[in-house]
Amino acid sequence: MENPIAIFRKIRTAALTGTLLLAAAQANATLLLDPAVSATFSPGATWTGTNGNDIPGHPNRLYYGQLSATANGWVDFYYIGNEAAYTNTFNFNGGSISTAGRPDNFNSRILIGSMAVNAGSLLDFSMCTSGGKSVGGFGRCVENDNAASITAQYNYNHVGGYRSIGYAALSGFNADTGQRTWNNPVNPSTSNLWGIFWDDSGARNDDNHADLAAARRRYAAEVR
Repeated sequence: MENPIAIFRKIRTAALTGTLLLAAAQANATLLLDPAVSATFSPGATWTGTNGNDIPGHPNRLYYGQLSATANGWVDFYYIGNEAAYTNTFNFNGGSISTAGRPDNFNSRILIGSMAVNAGSLLDFSMCTSGGKSVGGFGRCVENDNAASITAQYNYNHVGGYRSIGYAALSGFNADTGQRTWNNPVNPSTSNLWGIFWDDSGARNDDNHADLAAARRRYAAEVR
């Protein structure tokens, strides 16, 4: 019989960013991606392509929104990798991880930590970068639980996607091997596993979301 820890790891949700992050939720804490915030974006902002993303087998589309819990439980965050010139950081209530000194690849599967969540609550995490323009009162960070930070960073200087977090549902993730399977055909509203992808903006709006992957390149999402 498989030990409880191994079983627990297999149902975690993943998040990716330039740094690639994986967010995994226990079965009783399924995560909902609410796309309502993207209604304030420029046309076509409900999803983005991933051209230029170097994560092996990356999803074809990423979706914008805010992750929230549909039940009380726990969410685990894994760092997968990054490909970025800037130092990117994934922060959540109880832990953080930086791309500083880490190789530009997506071969990691570091458990960053776990966070208790309540039904109906937005997940308290953010992606930040060391470079580019500071926007409003949010600096260089995008916060999942703050819609104002999401829209301000995305629409900075009206470029449409200056700095952003993208999400992709996972149909499978093995915490021991790092193997992950993306759910490309559709954007399910709920999933136990999510990839979080960070686009730190770099010197331009490259929109490849690979600068952090705790989930992916760009810290938690994208790396250039």
